[in-house]
Amino acid sequence: MGFHEHGQSSADGRQRQMQDRLDSETVLLLRCFLLPAIEAAESWRELSQSLSAKGFEIVFREGRLLFRRTDTGEDICTGGSLGAPLRDLAQRLGRPCIQVMPDGQSGRLLI
Repeated sequence: MGFHEHGQSSADGRQRQMQDRLDSETVLLLRCFLLPAIEAAESWRELSQSLSAKGFEIVFREGRLLFRRTDTGEDICTGGSLGAPLRDLAQRLGRPCIQVMPDGQSGRLLI
């Protein structure tokens, strides 16, 4: 994992870039749109299906859960920025089964 000036990891830099693209109103709208499906899910499969119906999917990069638009493939935000960090979801839904991609840094949810 590379480090930028001031000891910041590249993952932290990418997360900050993602969050900088979203203003507070957009984050609020995303929370209102996605959080009910996240909170209602009783399994990773159910969560994946609910998000898919809304045009999103879950991906993982460098230990973080990300929400990605399925139409553009754009990573939109982390679970934590929506109030649903991976740690809390794993505690409630169980450990996710993740297929690691060849880059070794990213993965997708196996359901």
